[in-house]
Amino acid sequence: MFKRLQAIVCLWKQLGEERFSVLVSLENRSKVKEFCDQILKETLTPTMTVGDRTYKILSFSRKDEGSMNGYTMVERAKEMSAHLGKDDGEYLLEHQLDIPVALRRNVIFVFTDWRCSSDSDLVQCVWWNGNSWKCYWYRLDCLWNGFFVRVLRRLN
Repeated sequence: MFKRLQAIVCLWKQLGEERFSVLVSLENRSKVKEFCDQILKETLTPTMTVGDRTYKILSFSRKDEGSMNGYTMVERAKEMSAHLGKDDGEYLLEHQLDIPVALRRNVIFVFTDWRCSSDSDLVQCVWWNGNSWKCYWYRLDCLWNGFFVRVLRRLN
């Protein structure tokens, strides 16, 4: 928490009082969020090498789409040949030190062909929990955020 406060004070000093006030004003928050979302999209690495495998990082959402149901995500992952399963998910976890640090807290990887044996509407996701990459089950019949959730296509 203290580091975040320090970063805010530093930003305030760099921008100056007038710019900082405009930045944090209530009427500009949606514009600032959109701006930050665009920066995040541009800085996410399009490919990553984990161990001896290279993956292309893909979004299943199309322009100006927000959230959608998981069944749509699965269909789009298949269209992009990005419907990976348990083998790749476990491989990612085993070689998680190779996952770019910039992706932490910025992306959730979903493995659309890694399904729960007792409930096929559950798919496995891998996300950064603050200390390491972990997996968890998530329901397809829920809404999925197209900005943070990514599917992977294995290139080799």
